Amino acid sequence: MATRRTSESYTTMIWQKATTNFDGTEPAGDAPLTDSIYRYTAAAKGGLLYWQSNESVVTNQILVMLTSSGNLDLYLVNLDHSYAPISGEAFQLDSKTGITYYAQPDYEIVLLPWQGLKLVTTTPGQVLVAASHERTFFH
Repeated sequence: MATRRTSESYTTMIWQKATTNFDGTEPAGDAPLTDSIYRYTAAAKGGLLYWQSNESVVTNQILVMLTSSGNLDLYLVNLDHSYAPISGEAFQLDSKTGITYYAQPDYEIVLLPWQGLKLVTTTPGQVLVAASHERTFFH
């Protein structure tokens, strides 16, 4: 009989609001953790989303709500050790035009340590990304 493996996870969410547009940069200010959500205060820019983790996380949900019809580009990016995207190391996951609402497609995105998501939009809005550690324990 195979050893039983049990996945255990703890979900957290990042919530950002951009008053001009998301440009894929780190939003200004801190994001305190309250009720499992890292909440940033509204900033002019934003859109860089990552967890400071030494293990992989899996996105459970990505929601983007724009204030008016606009374009959206979503990338998987490699990050340097100051959590800035490494130039030339981005993979485009999705691109939409003329939308006000976006929900993650029917697949999960695995973020390895030193990886994140980069969101670029042409209009202001807010983004919510939920992810959890996928841990497997052998008993």
